[in-house]
Amino acid sequence: MMLRRGFIFALAASALLAEIAPQFYRKWQLEAPEALEIEIKKATPVVAMKTATVEVDAEVTKVTRTATHLKVGSRIHITYVHEVRERAIVGPSPIPLLHTGEKVPAFLKHAKGTTYEPAAKGYSFSALIPQ
Repeated sequence: MMLRRGFIFALAASALLAEIAPQFYRKWQLEAPEALEIEIKKATPVVAMKTATVEVDAEVTKVTRTATHLKVGSRIHITYVHEVRERAIVGPSPIPLLHTGEKVPAFLKHAKGTTYEPAAKGYSFSALIPQ
């Protein structure tokens, strides 16, 4: 009986630490208005207690899909919040910190002007998740 309770507790605890299923990230990637590859020209994180507001200046190096008529060579600004986590929690993966000089895929949505935001949560700067 005690072993059974322990198993049920372990199963419930693992569910609480569950990540969002990959098909949801893929759906968000496929629905992102902007599907690009970018080169990070400048990435500036402003760290607070458990978050970092990240300001990124980037150049578009490839356009797969664009709702705002971006072209190779367009300069864009990306802003987002990176969560600093000490342990896994329920919900989406944190958006990773970007670094100057990196070349990454980008699944974005337009905010205003030349500013964009991540559209696929923690997989906004990752390759398209396979089916």
